[in-house]
Amino acid sequence: MTGLINTILPFFGLILLGFLAGRFLKHEENGLIWLNRFVIYAALPPLIFQIIRKAPQEGLLNLPYFLGTALGTGSIFIGSALLLYLLYKSSIKTMALQGATASYGNIGYIGLPLCVGIFGAEAAVPAVLVFCFDNTLQFVFVPFLTALGSNTTESKWKIARRIILGIILHPFILATIAGLIFLFANITLPQAADNLLSMLERAAGPCALFALGVTVSQQSAIKFQSEYLILIIAKLFVHPLLTFLILSYIGGFDKVWMGVALLMASLPTASNVFVMASDYNTYKTGSSNCILISTALSFFTIMALLIAIETNSIPQNLFGY
Repeated sequence: MTGLINTILPFFGLILLGFLAGRFLKHEENGLIWLNRFVIYAALPPLIFQIIRKAPQEGLLNLPYFLGTALGTGSIFIGSALLLYLLYKSSIKTMALQGATASYGNIGYIGLPLCVGIFGAEAAVPAVLVFCFDNTLQFVFVPFLTALGSNTTESKWKIARRIILGIILHPFILATIAGLIFLFANITLPQAADNLLSMLERAAGPCALFALGVTVSQQSAIKFQSEYLILIIAKLFVHPLLTFLILSYIGGFDKVWMGVALLMASLPTASNVFVMASDYNTYKTGSSNCILISTALSFFTIMALLIAIETNSIPQNLFGY
């Protein structure tokens, strides 16, 4: 218990430091923009690249694992979007952002560094698998639905082309592709390049968590609505439960891989959801409030989940095979 607290507190401590800095220190808006750009373009891609190129090849070919985790995320997205449409008659564009709010966890800023910090280096491969395929799902679902719900004159081909290019050219996806090429082609980096990437890799976690705290601090004051409760319950509770049921049904995953999947599924709503909401000028207040509330609550829910994993309270084979 003490070990878990000592491991997890620094992660949320960095978020808190960022939050306090955002609230009480004067800063230019451009400063946060450039900090987030550093994380997205300069820090997290080297982390992903280094993890993948050094990973065992057989681990990255675990098709049942990433299909199972992607099915869990996709089901939460679709299920939450449809439920809120039935209850609140949300527009298609709003449904897209509500689905992302309920299913898109902070798998980059919190997930990757936290998984490695909790479960060790062997957690890197399953964490990257979840990270890449969950991101891909969101980059497909949200642009597609927002385009479908917009009064746009773009042809279907142009919409499809924009979505495909957005996926392929995203720095996280490019880093994944590069890592796979270096891994399977057995390419060795020059020592100077490896040292540079290692420096950026070590900066990814602290900078990402601090940037998350600053981003959360800039959100508007909480204006609670009943729909937020549905989205937060879906994100913090239903998502990990559904992921557990799917992976347990598939079977064959060890404690670390199962733990990584559950931890990634239990993360609070990603700050990227607010970025997408701002880009599409849809559901900005709802997404920002859910990010703020779910991030605060997630300290307790994640701690409870990790205690359950550490004490072997979660069965590996729920269905007995």
